[in-house]
Amino acid sequence: MRQKRKSLSIKSVLVLPEYWNMGVGVLLFDEMSRRIQGRGYTWVGLSLTGAVT
Repeated sequence: MRQKRKSLSIKSVLVLPEYWNMGVGVLLFDEMSRRIQGRGYTWVGLSLTGAVT
């Protein structure tokens, strides 16, 4: 039988510079958190691989 995975890895998330000071990043991570929990994941790894300057 196939087992359901309990972990998830998110490598990068991008918010365009024109939306940085509007709270879009917070809303995006809140929505991701709700969906991840709703699907039964118990562990999530986040990593930042680069930044726009």
